Amino acid sequence: MIISIYNGSPRKNGNTAFATQQIFRQLENLRNGQIKLYNISDYKIDPCYGCRQCMELYHCCNQKDDFEILFHTVRNSDITIWGVPVYWFAPPGITKNFIDRTHGYFLDKGLLTGKRAYLVNIATDSGFRTNEAVMRSWLEWLGVKIVEVMDVYATETDDIKNDELKIKQINRFIKNIIKEIAK
Repeated sequence: MIISIYNGSPRKNGNTAFATQQIFRQLENLRNGQIKLYNISDYKIDPCYGCRQCMELYHCCNQKDDFEILFHTVRNSDITIWGVPVYWFAPPGITKNFIDRTHGYFLDKGLLTGKRAYLVNIATDSGFRTNEAVMRSWLEWLGVKIVEVMDVYATETDDIKNDELKIKQINRFIKNIIKEIAK
């Protein structure tokens, strides 16, 4: 089983990074799979230019960045876990660029059928539902089943790290993932 965790935040030391690192640390000890943590910000992903060539090519025509490398990891994963902070009611630009670049694969609706995903929304005040709606519409179009969504309030750096209740919330989420993997 291949499990990939994605930190969709541009901040490598923020709350979303902390949450995804916690999930990674606890899952990496599982003996029945391969697990990897990816920081989307480590990849050069240009925005979609709206040229629509992908509608004929069945992939993005821009092959000069790291999009295909990262999307390959999504395609090869049995389970994906997405840590996505809320920036003005939606994923941050780096994550949204990645989502938009999958447009050419939309011709193959259900490309990832049979795959499962978990979503971790991190927000300071609101926007959980709209952020989830973006992620859900994207993943479900690709055929991915979203198993569970966790919302975590965090405002300042280290809010999660310094809050025992939030850490317990993440640990419950991880236990649910482990139960699902064991099925």
